[in-house]
Amino acid sequence: MCESYIITRDREQFSKANEDEYSIAFWIKAPVSQSNEITMYNSIISKRGVIEEQVYGKNQKYNNNDLLITTNHISSSITDKMTDIYPYDFELINSTGGGDAGKLRFRQSNGIETVEATSSVSICDGDYHHIMMTDDGVTVNLYLDGVNFDSFSGLDDIHNKHNLIFGSLNRDNNQG
Repeated sequence: MCESYIITRDREQFSKANEDEYSIAFWIKAPVSQSNEITMYNSIISKRGVIEEQVYGKNQKYNNNDLLITTNHISSSITDKMTDIYPYDFELINSTGGGDAGKLRFRQSNGIETVEATSSVSICDGDYHHIMMTDDGVTVNLYLDGVNFDSFSGLDDIHNKHNLIFGSLNRDNNQG
């Protein structure tokens, strides 16, 4: 199994501001079967990352008369959680994806709303495919081999501090 990926440190230009115009284009030769089937999706290009979420609770002590004596605030756990704010996330749906296996999925989220598009055909055929996303500040267009397969209203002001990652996900801190 190949564990190669590229990390590009976060820059403001990699996030989306109101009415920014930008595009992302790349070529991909996806294998007929994916080596990573742990999750349903294999990341291609992503600005998603992991944040630590700490859950707090309180430990209260009472005396014999049921009067509160002390309250200690304690941390019950620290967990990793995928961030809900990302300007773009290109993924390949792997063979565990049922009828969508081998298709390209694009998503963006501002933390409140998520928009998503999935190609109508599989790109896991051993051939090279050209993928392009354009955003004119109002509409996001997605293309597969020069054919527009989806258009939708893009979300505004999507900023995060996560790295831009090619070929992997969750590698903000150079974690293997």
